[in-house]
Amino acid sequence: PTSPPSVDIVTPQAGDQFYSDQKVSFSAVVGDEEDAPTTPLATWSSDIDGTLNIAADPDTSGDISSVGYLTEGQHLITLTVQDTTAKISSDDVLIVVGGPNNLPSCELTGPEGGTSFVHGDVVTFSGTVSDVEIPANELSVIWWSDRDGDLSTSVPSSAGEVLFATSTLSIAPHTISLRVEDEVGGSCSDLVVLTVGTAPQVE
Repeated sequence: PTSPPSVDIVTPQAGDQFYSDQKVSFSAVVGDEEDAPTTPLATWSSDIDGTLNIAADPDTSGDISSVGYLTEGQHLITLTVQDTTAKISSDDVLIVVGGPNNLPSCELTGPEGGTSFVHGDVVTFSGTVSDVEIPANELSVIWWSDRDGDLSTSVPSSAGEVLFATSTLSIAPHTISLRVEDEVGGSCSDLVVLTVGTAPQVE
């Protein structure tokens, strides 16, 4: 007698965040004791969306990898595999797909626009960030200057507060941007214009 094929879903994983307007990663590892890794016939399906139009051809290592969209709702995702002797195996995972991703929100709260600083002094920037789908401290925050380029990254607090201090801004007018991204690349930004110069001399 022949053995049934093996199948193990790698992604998606239960507990991860998914959105109806963002591609979901589908990957798995399949195999068979008698057949070559590329031989088993594999099909992705959902108890809500039915058979999914997602590539499921194993490579020479038995790896399956593709992406696709799912509608909003709780999905039982199943990967069914059949070998050349018609033996069938499957693996499944239960995931929840939300509606379209909402962009994060952000505000650069300090310093005030138009403020001037002496070159070499410490300039402290502050802001607030939030997202309706994930905790604020899971957002990515980048500080950027149109003169000096990337300045730093920050990790928001659980309340969404971000702080950044620097004394290395070059002598010039600067447009400083606070850029925020969520886990799927949705972004927002806010900015402030300030000037860094030299102090006057007295003799």
